[in-house]
Amino acid sequence: MTPFIGYGSESAERDAGAHHTILRFESLWRALGYARCEEQMSTRPAREFHGRDAELALIRAELERLSEGAEAVVVVEGAAGMGKSRLLAEVSTIARSLGIRVGSSAADPNETVVELAALLAALFDGDEPLLGRDGLATVQAHPEQRFWLLRDLQQLLERAALESPLLISIDDAHWADGGTAAAIRALPMRLMGLPIAWIIALRPPRESTPLVHALEQLKRNGAHTIVLGPLDDDAVVQLATDMLAARPDQSILEQLAEGDGNPFLVVETLLGLQEENRIRLVDGQAELIDKQLPRRVQVKMRERLGRLSDEASDAVTVAASLGRAFTFDELARTLGRPASDLLAPVGELLEANLLVERNERLAFWHDITREAVRTSVPVTARRALDRQAAGVLLEAGALPVEVAVQLAASAEPGDEVAIETLLDAAKVLVTTDPDTAAQFGQRALEIAPAHHPRRGEIVGTTAIALHIAGNSEEAMTFADRALRETLPALQEAEVRLSIAGMFAISPEIRISAGRLALNLPDLPASVRARHLACLFHNLVTAGRIEESRAVLDETRAAVASTDDARGWFTLRVAESALEYADDRFDLSVELITSAYRDGIFAGDDQRLRLAHMWHGELLSVADRYEEAFAIAADGLAAAQRDRQGWAYQMFETWHGRMLLRAGRLSEARAVLEGRFALEDGTHAAAVLDAAGIVALGRLAI
Repeated sequence: MTPFIGYGSESAERDAGAHHTILRFESLWRALGYARCEEQMSTRPAREFHGRDAELALIRAELERLSEGAEAVVVVEGAAGMGKSRLLAEVSTIARSLGIRVGSSAADPNETVVELAALLAALFDGDEPLLGRDGLATVQAHPEQRFWLLRDLQQLLERAALESPLLISIDDAHWADGGTAAAIRALPMRLMGLPIAWIIALRPPRESTPLVHALEQLKRNGAHTIVLGPLDDDAVVQLATDMLAARPDQSILEQLAEGDGNPFLVVETLLGLQEENRIRLVDGQAELIDKQLPRRVQVKMRERLGRLSDEASDAVTVAASLGRAFTFDELARTLGRPASDLLAPVGELLEANLLVERNERLAFWHDITREAVRTSVPVTARRALDRQAAGVLLEAGALPVEVAVQLAASAEPGDEVAIETLLDAAKVLVTTDPDTAAQFGQRALEIAPAHHPRRGEIVGTTAIALHIAGNSEEAMTFADRALRETLPALQEAEVRLSIAGMFAISPEIRISAGRLALNLPDLPASVRARHLACLFHNLVTAGRIEESRAVLDETRAAVASTDDARGWFTLRVAESALEYADDRFDLSVELITSAYRDGIFAGDDQRLRLAHMWHGELLSVADRYEEAFAIAADGLAAAQRDRQGWAYQMFETWHGRMLLRAGRLSEARAVLEGRFALEDGTHAAAVLDAAGIVALGRLAI
């Protein structure tokens, strides 16, 4: 018997690897008494890909366009088990036959918050990766990594595509992380005109997500969509004939019809019939001995596990908590057993087609299989197994974001490792995925004891994440309750100072945060001075000029009494803007020049870069464009050097607006279109972004 591990699995190459693993375990099975039923009708891996001729023809035509220097994007949608992975494997084979280099990956449900995990795997993993890791700057777990990684990857892909056509294939994209979704939205558009094909496969979306928005954008720009439906009757006959090495009779086809053309269910039915010796060969035709559905199709996974040995059942149940793919060592450590004790159970699971071997790792042969195993386990047991598996993965060097989802769902109150890991993950995600960061922070707060030493840090991180995510009302409610319950006045004031200085959120929210902090008792003079200066600045930038004048004297007195460098810097930046509003231009320039000079030592990098840009803006208003453009170039270079994406985008937008005012229309259009061409209206724009979009609109008139 040669077990079939093919049609609905992730790739033909992986299937071959699994088959080789089974052959390596052959002698072990015989020694352990596992029977090999040579006398029964056998199935074999399907050598041909059936029922998708039209889809393959369309994709082949798109791939052939790469030789002309054109790009291609294909989106494949299909329910679980419809053969998306098998289609992508076939496409990879076709691409290689056309001289196209291939990079492929499958998004992992355990890596939904691991930044750019699916894309980086497609580009850098495999025996012949599309890109060399030495060409990519070290990936640090810091909030700015997405912006710069996408820029770096764009440059690397441009160079690689000039050498040979590329195919980037991402399967199971419905589980892709936010960074990969952003890349799918941006990179195909930025790399248009280069011979790069993208094929993205996913289950039909049930809700609006960043990935859905990305794919809709690509479709509007010419991407093809393929929807995989059930196989027709002829394709089912061809698939069965290929697997059985004989034409199936009507009784077999009637039983296969129970699968409604779902390739996974068709294959499962044939495997089940084979396992139970229910097919015989008569005059070259495969016949069904009886009409009962095979047990592996009609019974639940819990019953299938019950037919395994206890050791194999335990192994596959624990494996389901380790993820889609895992190492032999990780499985052994989670089970708390020597690796040698698992040879027989793993061999049994390979024989039962529950596991396969892929790229020197064990994996479930289909996601449906893993999901069914997890569902068969009681929720309380599953949570305990998930927590145990997360601990093993952390000990093996996994990053906090790689196990945070698992820990959030499985940790119990007082779990110190989970508290620390969730907080660390929230801090990494706070700007790139603030919604998830807030969820991790709130979960860490739920399981942290009342007097946990990092409780204040958890509250502060969570409050900031909620504000960045745009959940202003929820953020303010959370901050008002959690900050007061958790932190002494000084720490609360420091958190609210951070919120008051977040220029990506509404100035009204910043003003509210500052006023709440100023009402706290017994604040140190320096903290009060900084809050007053920040409040004054926020009032000015919000256009509330009269209110800003009302607090100016108090702010000057407080800053002068403490001689706080940060307070002076913030005050002078705001005073410069106020003097400009009052048409005292020379004084405005004098104040911002002084502020920028002294602000280098103030420890407020974000406001310092804003001051640098404001200085250039004032110079441009005075028609001193040469000096202003020099400041723009310096700001862009500094942001790139320091890998600060928000600063780079700010200076890029301002640079485009200046080019427009200077009458350099074609240059302005190139800068602003590059900055905003991929905006789809799903992201809130800050004030400076809004000004850039208005400028782009003026260019279009």
